[in-house]
Amino acid sequence: MSRKNDVLGPLPRALVGLSEKRLGLILDLANRLGSKDGERWEERIEKLLQRGLVEASIAEDLKERLRLAMKNSGPYTRLISGDQVLILDPTDGTETIANVTETSTVKINSTFRNCGGDGMGSQPTIKTRIQVHEIIKDGNCVQIFGDLSDNLDSLCLGRGQIIQCVNKYRQWLRNAGDTLFLLKEGSEFLVAHVSMLVSSLWIGSSSFSDDFVWKADEQHRVVFPFIPQPV
Repeated sequence: MSRKNDVLGPLPRALVGLSEKRLGLILDLANRLGSKDGERWEERIEKLLQRGLVEASIAEDLKERLRLAMKNSGPYTRLISGDQVLILDPTDGTETIANVTETSTVKINSTFRNCGGDGMGSQPTIKTRIQVHEIIKDGNCVQIFGDLSDNLDSLCLGRGQIIQCVNKYRQWLRNAGDTLFLLKEGSEFLVAHVSMLVSSLWIGSSSFSDDFVWKADEQHRVVFPFIPQPV
């Protein structure tokens, strides 16, 4: 009796009682082993079996992280902070971007003041985790932020939080480009944009409904509160 027949004998018995999902998995594996890449699949599966469940669980963890990263990305942006834990400490509401001292390295554009950002103060905020995305498709602010969440309020940060982000996580700001933050004043949404230039830091703002298109090839970034994704 051939070795092949020896294996085929107990195989049906081993399949009895398996769920439909697991039977589908076995069928998928059989098709892959019988394909033109069968030898490569055989080598990969044998290594997985040798390493056991510990290595398999690590692979599943990586797969889950990739799945969450994909869910945190959309047509206009992609997640670049990954599973990094970026935390903003509580603010007391006294910080405003307009109170940042203007020096040769920090410039506050008049458009920010004209949009109501000057001297308006900020509500106290709690400890907040943030995430950073990169713009990968040309779009205006309505398209970009609307793609991130249907609830725009959940994407807003206070002015004190933006100041803290600039001071604490400057490495996550876009060099030679803009980093966008969503603000809310009353019922109006504003977009603050921070530019890291060669010898200066520039802060300005514009209306959320502005038609200005942020170009993907300039790799602008967007910072907003972390949004847990459903499993």
